[in-house]
Amino acid sequence: MADRGRGADGDARVGAPVDGRPGSGDGTGRSIDSGHRPGAGRDPVEDGSGDGLAELVDRVPIGWSRHDVDGRAWGLTRVDHAGGRSSTIEGEELGGARRMSANVWRTTSGTHLKPCEMPAEQVLAVLRALPPRD
Repeated sequence: MADRGRGADGDARVGAPVDGRPGSGDGTGRSIDSGHRPGAGRDPVEDGSGDGLAELVDRVPIGWSRHDVDGRAWGLTRVDHAGGRSSTIEGEELGGARRMSANVWRTTSGTHLKPCEMPAEQVLAVLRALPPRD
């Protein structure tokens, strides 16, 4: 039997969770990405038009919706939790292979994006392609 975090040949797997739980990586159950960052308390994402992360998330209506993203049809789903203090956004290119998924927390220190197993820029590219809602 192979050790957790190692392949059948015993070599360490890059990015493999040490304790068997996705997202841990260090064996403690803590997120490796949990350190303090300069600028905490401000909306951490700004696009070229000045729209912050909160405004980008608000472009996705609650429930399932169809959108044009870079000339391709996408299905996006947004579910809000805790009275809107957190959101889950999932998307898939309809008829294609691209996917995106993220959690968003709105706290007293700002709005925070936690992409699911993908770079934040991949999620933001989809959100930025959506038109602002009226």
